[in-house]
Amino acid sequence: MQLIKINQDYDLTYLFASLTILLILVPIGHSIELVRYAINTVFTFMITEILFQHIKQKTVNFSMIIVTTSSVLMLWISTFYKAPKSEIIYTISHLIFYAYLAILLSRRVISSKTFNNNTIFGSLSIYISAAFSWGYLYALMKIVEPSTFGADYTILESQVVESMVYFSFITITTLGYGDIYPSSPFAGSFVILEVMFGQIFFAVVIAKIVSLSLVEQLKK
Repeated sequence: MQLIKINQDYDLTYLFASLTILLILVPIGHSIELVRYAINTVFTFMITEILFQHIKQKTVNFSMIIVTTSSVLMLWISTFYKAPKSEIIYTISHLIFYAYLAILLSRRVISSKTFNNNTIFGSLSIYISAAFSWGYLYALMKIVEPSTFGADYTILESQVVESMVYFSFITITTLGYGDIYPSSPFAGSFVILEVMFGQIFFAVVIAKIVSLSLVEQLKK
């Protein structure tokens, strides 16, 4: 059996590992200071890795620099400067970043002509990034209008982001415990879109992986 070749020019393993660590840390709590610093460190490392890889390949552009650097700055500023406006700006910057990352990775995976580790890690990273972006969208909606989402327990102001990210991941996986739920038609529409994305995404990714695998077999 031939081993899957890894594209050494831009290995997505580190990106996937960073996203997975953030997936574990963020729901634990932005309100816990030690965890918050761990989140900031991992996120900063991830941004640095993304920029480094694109600079090395000479594919970095102005929009990428703005999106990535602003998200890192707002993350650290919101850590030391507690204010409602900074929390909103931080949430918006992360929403834009994760949506941008999902689009960036989608373009790469879709245009891929070979089946390798990057195809797998890139697809998984798209899935996680999309769930994060929806989570920050829900958090923004909850911050602006607290009645947008309801819960079986009291969601503190300091726990909005972690709660909405948690809700996003159980929504995109169609797990749906029901402990957090949309309480407005507007929020319900976005929840439906996320559920549809989660189902369609895996169908498209599986089709892509199967097609690339068949091409590799035919080449042999």
